[in-house]
Parts: sequence; structure tokens; C-alpha cells
Amino acid sequence: MKKRLISIISLCIATSACATIDTQSTSKSQVSGLQNYSTYIAAAISSWIVEEAQDKQLSFIRLQIDKQAFANSEIEQFLQTKNIKITNDKNVPSLKVSYWVSELDGKILIRIKTNDSEATRLFSKSEGNSIIPASPLTIRPNHEK
Repeated sequence: MKKRLISIISLCIATSACATIDTQSTSKSQVSGLQNYSTYIAAAISSWIVEEAQDKQLSFIRLQIDKQAFANSEIEQFLQTKNIKITNDKNVPSLKVSYWVSELDGKILIRIKTNDSEATRLFSKSEGNSIIPASPLTIRPNHEK
């Protein structure tokens, strides 16, 4: 009886911590609900891209996203103010960057992938359409190069 109770409790704990995260197939309805937060989301994405590019001493990036991607124009503007240029030329030494923004349990999940790493962070929505970090920045190697 005791073993059965422990196994049931273990199963409940294990399944309650599961969550599904949308990957690249973020639906437009999800993203459209985040438009009010686009300035802050763009700043979060851009800041990390600038830091990565400067660490690698690169002044060019290649955005590997759809031109209609979430907050794309705001990100491009922010990068330009930091002297980071966007190129499509594969011969120019550049940092390849892709990113995804999705909503997860009322929070905002941002995932940024570069040549050799992937950064993920969860944000909470705040007053004035701002966002605040709800998790530490998680950086791991990108093995998909």
C-alpha cells in the first residue's frame, strides 16, 4: 500500500511539472497578443545580440528569420543605434541569429539562437506594457550549427 501511494505521488509530481513549448510554429494569434510588449521584447533580444556580436568582435549579423517576424523592424533599429549592421552576404564575417517569441502560461518566452549558442529567458508581463525577467537567462551550446 505504501509503495503504491508513493508511486502515485511521484507520478503526480512528475506530470504536474510538464509544459509544452511551441517552437518555430508560433501562431499569429499568440504573437499578436504580444504586440503591446514589442518595444521591450525587441530591447531584450537586441541587447543580447549586441553583447554576443561585441564579444565575438563582429559588427555584422545575419538575421535568419522571416521578414515579417515579431518586432523585426524594432530590433533592426536598435541594432543600428549600436553600430551593428545587418547583412545577407554569407561572405561577410557575421553572427548568424534567429529568434522566437511565444506566450507560455501568460508569460513571454524568448529564445535566441546564434552560431554557437542558444539563450532562453522567460519574462512576466508588467505595468505599462513592460516586461520583467521571470527566470534566469539560460545559455547553452547550439549543436545544430
